[in-house]
Amino acid sequence: MILAIEPRPERGLEVTSVLVDAEDRDYVALLDVNTHRSDERLRICSGCKRIDLPDEGWTEIERSLRTLDLFGAPPLPQLHQALCPPCETRTAVG
Repeated sequence: MILAIEPRPERGLEVTSVLVDAEDRDYVALLDVNTHRSDERLRICSGCKRIDLPDEGWTEIERSLRTLDLFGAPPLPQLHQALCPPCETRTAVG
């Protein structure tokens, strides 16, 4: 995505965005906001959707689902937005 923020008259801002590339993924209940949740909390990267696993660090969501056996242990944990180190670096540089 390309994002542009430009000043406008009288202290306003104009924000425009253009989607450059998109990647289709299979449905993942963990990302569905309507899914019932437990009190457990996991950090998810706002940029790339990786999950921060306690003993493994930031991993792809599909691997996180298998590692935590989230399909076999409902309810699913709550997700809290964060940035993984690569996305944080891209955000700081960009």
